[in-house]
Amino acid sequence: MGRILSIDLGERRVGLAISDESQTIAQGLNTINHKNEDDLIAAINQIVNERLVGEIVIGYPISLSGNKTKRSNWVEDFKKKLEKIVDIPVNLFDERLTSQLAMRFLEEANQPRRGMKPNKIIRNNQMKQVVDKLAATIILQDYLNLKKRN
Repeated sequence: MGRILSIDLGERRVGLAISDESQTIAQGLNTINHKNEDDLIAAINQIVNERLVGEIVIGYPISLSGNKTKRSNWVEDFKKKLEKIVDIPVNLFDERLTSQLAMRFLEEANQPRRGMKPNKIIRNNQMKQVVDKLAATIILQDYLNLKKRN
């Protein structure tokens, strides 16, 4: 069966998540900071080999109305390049609002509860990495849930 790797693709930073072997639960991995697509693809290929990944899911950015965007074309091009390197299925999956959902979740989690001290403030760059990781996890969990229903 193999694990499923989820990618929340960004121009400089990429959020990653991976499933358990039963393809039931998504877990975030460290983000990858990259300078070019070749280095990014090499890093992803290494993860695929080390973690015994059997499938990749890339978050597919489409507009709220369901139309493709400039980023959609970029993600499609990246998918084609990745498919030339990895010998497993690479799929696109609707990522609408996952980053916003991740931000809202983190904001709510950081709110102090009655009688508790506020949590430490996360620096801007750290927050972005956490959001990317969480977005990849949300994409993957949605994908896993859809697979289980079908």
